[in-house]
Amino acid sequence: MPVRRDPNVVLVGIVALVVAVGAMAIDHLVGTERADDDGLVDPTMFAISAVLSLAFAALLFGWLVPRETRKGPERAARSGLVCSVASVVPGIAFIWVGFPFVVAGAGLALGLDGRRGRRRIEAAAAVGIGALVLVLGAAAYVVAVIR
Repeated sequence: MPVRRDPNVVLVGIVALVVAVGAMAIDHLVGTERADDDGLVDPTMFAISAVLSLAFAALLFGWLVPRETRKGPERAARSGLVCSVASVVPGIAFIWVGFPFVVAGAGLALGLDGRRGRRRIEAAAAVGIGALVLVLGAAAYVVAVIR
């Protein structure tokens, strides 16, 4: 039986991947420091980080998110909170490969599903933290380019 994909999960996954790859393009191709004005900064690292972001997204949105949502909203809320927190700690240490953005997106998607259950506070925290990481992370990269 084919797996039916929730359009909201697909949208969150696409947005998280776009933010991750966009941030990596800014970081590794455009540069985020004034000394990087001499053209392409590190195209090899961009390719590596883009592939890793795609791999993280495939794993999280292709396997983890569907698996956890099938187990019910309580499980989705708890797993969403774990993903959202992991996007911050230790996620920020791996920001150079786009890891926190994709993990935050998974936390956000799971938190949205978890709002249907009894663990609404955990689900709301997962949604809030996940959305905050995506929005603030994207904004930080955009500001770095503008400045």
